[in-house]
Amino acid sequence: MIWHLIAAVFAGLAAAGIGLILRSLSGKRLPKWIVPVCGGLGMLGYQIQVEYSWFEHKQAQLPETATVISTESSTAVWRP
Repeated sequence: MIWHLIAAVFAGLAAAGIGLILRSLSGKRLPKWIVPVCGGLGMLGYQIQVEYSWFEHKQAQLPETATVISTESSTAVWRP
C-alpha cells in the first residue's frame, strides 16, 4: 500500500512537471493554477488506473495451481 502512495506522489509530480513545461512553452500565458491542477489530475489518473486493473494484476500474481472460485461483478457510482 505504501508503494501505491509513493507512486501516486510521483505521478502527481510528473504531471505537474508537464504542466510547468506547458506553462513555460506558452510564454507564461497559461495561468499559474495549471501546474497543481495537472498534478492532481495525474494522481487521480494513476489511482483510477490502479483501481480498474487491480483484479487482473492480483490474478496474474497467483500461482498456476490457484483457482479463482468466485468474483463479484456489481459496481457502484463511486467504485469500479
